[in-house]
Amino acid sequence: MTESNAAQAQQAQKRMVDRAVQEWRDTINGRVVVITGGARGIGMVMSEALMRAGATVVAVDKSWNGADAFRARLEAAGGLAIEADITSDADLDAAYDAVISKYKTVDVLMNNAALVSETLYPPTGHINTLDTKDKDWEDMFRVNVFGTVKVTRRFVQPMRKQGRGSIINVVSSGVLAGATGGGY
Repeated sequence: MTESNAAQAQQAQKRMVDRAVQEWRDTINGRVVVITGGARGIGMVMSEALMRAGATVVAVDKSWNGADAFRARLEAAGGLAIEADITSDADLDAAYDAVISKYKTVDVLMNNAALVSETLYPPTGHINTLDTKDKDWEDMFRVNVFGTVKVTRRFVQPMRKQGRGSIINVVSSGVLAGATGGGY
């Protein structure tokens, strides 16, 4: 991608985020939103947009290394930065307890954390299926499926008690990189 194309993509993203913030401000203002994978990338963009719309954001990530500036903005806005591995019951119990202790509720859960293929198969993230190992699949499922379920089991509890809430599962377009024969 050229610098010009990257700049155009960033401007388009900014316009879409600005429109979403305006459209959803009345709905999200004052709500407590938990976002996994929230320290960087899509999670950080969603966190910042939700803060602009008036939400109290709890960003959960396995590591906050290199995300100090965002962490400071989040905490200055009344949010919470939590370091937790979504595959760890102990980490998730501590994260849940911290959120409930501070905010008493959760209104929205955004399951955004994921183990992306680029992590397993650098630099492109692509490998032939027959060249994969069982451990690769086990690692991906531990994070992308079971981690999501573990997070949801905990953070849905206040929503059930209050009789309302939203759970949003984010999936990257990288889930399926190609098409053959006219279909995905």
